[in-house]
Amino acid sequence: MRWILLVLYFFLLAKSVIAAQPSIDNVTTAGGDTNQLTFSHGTPDGSNRLLIVEVGLNDGASDKTVSGITYAGLDLTQLSEARFSGGGPRVEVWYRIAPVTGNNNVVITIDGSNSNKMGAAAISLSGVDQTTPLEGSGSDTGNEDNPTVTVTSETDDLVMDVESSFADAVSTEGPGQTRQFDQELGGSGASSVFMQGSTEPGATSVRMNWTRSKIEKGAMIGFNVNALAPPPTIDNVVIEQASYNPTENSTTTVRVDFNVTGINLDVSGCKCQLDNSATWQGLYETAEDTVCDNLTIDGNTEQYTCFVDMQFWYENNTYSANVTVKDATDFVHDATQTFTYNILVASIIDNAAIDFGLIVPADYGSSKTDANSPLTVTNLGNKQLELKVTGANLSESGGGPDLDVGSFYVKNDSTFAGSLQLTTSQQAIPNAIVPLEDATPGGNVEEIWWFFLVPDPMLSGTYSGTWTLVEE
Repeated sequence: MRWILLVLYFFLLAKSVIAAQPSIDNVTTAGGDTNQLTFSHGTPDGSNRLLIVEVGLNDGASDKTVSGITYAGLDLTQLSEARFSGGGPRVEVWYRIAPVTGNNNVVITIDGSNSNKMGAAAISLSGVDQTTPLEGSGSDTGNEDNPTVTVTSETDDLVMDVESSFADAVSTEGPGQTRQFDQELGGSGASSVFMQGSTEPGATSVRMNWTRSKIEKGAMIGFNVNALAPPPTIDNVVIEQASYNPTENSTTTVRVDFNVTGINLDVSGCKCQLDNSATWQGLYETAEDTVCDNLTIDGNTEQYTCFVDMQFWYENNTYSANVTVKDATDFVHDATQTFTYNILVASIIDNAAIDFGLIVPADYGSSKTDANSPLTVTNLGNKQLELKVTGANLSESGGGPDLDVGSFYVKNDSTFAGSLQLTTSQQAIPNAIVPLEDATPGGNVEEIWWFFLVPDPMLSGTYSGTWTLVEE
């Protein structure tokens, strides 16, 4: 066997992305005196999308609620509702994660068949956490002129609210808030009852409030929109060895250790892929998407160990061990190191004996095939083999004259025509190539036939000798 060690290269690639506040991409408002309000809203093609629909009802009695909302025919989920007890205004908040893009209808249906003066705002956002988009909801209902909701939030999040009252005028948003819409319930001129909504950047605690034109019945909801968490980062990537030696007809295990720091980690989502051309695609079926074992270090850091099996026939090369980790939304390619997989020249021959048996006069002047042919060579390494042969004259056991090696031939098929005549010098057997194994088992063999061109006549005797078959 011959080993060749390649030079080892390695690099560490790391990237860090800062979380960004969710952005409001489009707002559409509508109103009507109806039990089913339908209007068109456009959702831009942003990433990590969220659709929020805020609804205000003029008559918010307990039996007059929103029974369902759809967008492009797909259901939304209710986050919260608030109403002034005794039939005052009602506000509700509904949402859908990853809504379809483009212009589609919002359809809001209320309980019962009676009409209700209604207003609505459809709000498209991007950059929103797709696992827990909304939380921290609170409400304020009462007969007052300064409703307030304090929302627990974080930097990079976005706080939103919706408010409505019988104050006969649009309310004024509090300091730091940005008005996103106002809409008269029932439509323009229908009620003089308005709903309005605003936003404010997240912080540890955010106070959302409105000032009404007078003390009046009303309802308000405030809630937090969670920003998409930054992707995790990977560091301390260590491959156990700088180079690995293949194992004949077996596997060699490459160990990769690394740490992951981040939030919202999917502990089942760390993988290691091998590649030999930095294209971030698994090269072989057993060396891609290897799921790694997890050991938690602390609340935000986890240690992983990957054991990747390298088959004996994987090519000699410098491999990238590409470590990836999944957060709540997707995989990120984050860190790489490399190692060398060395050359292994290895094979097995199924039968080393060549036997032409008893030669009789009827065989004189003809070619005779070895009784054990074909001889099968199996490649157990990761280098394609070329078969070469060196012959020798056969000796007669009683001391008689040698049998010339030139009487013997070899070929990689069963026909004598075109076969190679043996000599005492090493020669390559034409087309006798033992390929590498691959994902389809059984393709790494070559068959060899031996022939004897019997002299006419041939001297009696018992002949034997040694020939050498070389794989390079």
